[in-house]
Amino acid sequence: MKTIMIKDTAYGKLAAYKKNKSFSEILNELIEGSKTAKMAKLKQYFGSISDKKAKEMSRTIKRIRKEFVINV
Repeated sequence: MKTIMIKDTAYGKLAAYKKNKSFSEILNELIEGSKTAKMAKLKQYFGSISDKKAKEMSRTIKRIRKEFVINV
């Protein structure tokens, strides 16, 4: 097993937060919470544009990519 070191400040924060849980449980909860929070922020933008506009944008992007040439 590899030893992993964390800064004393991070250890102190985890220790104060952990109560009767293991550090691994706390870290997993924090990671999952972070994912959930990020998805919640992203979801506010889902459906912000119509399907028609999304398809139009997709076609434009494909056209630009097709026309893009790097001259070396």
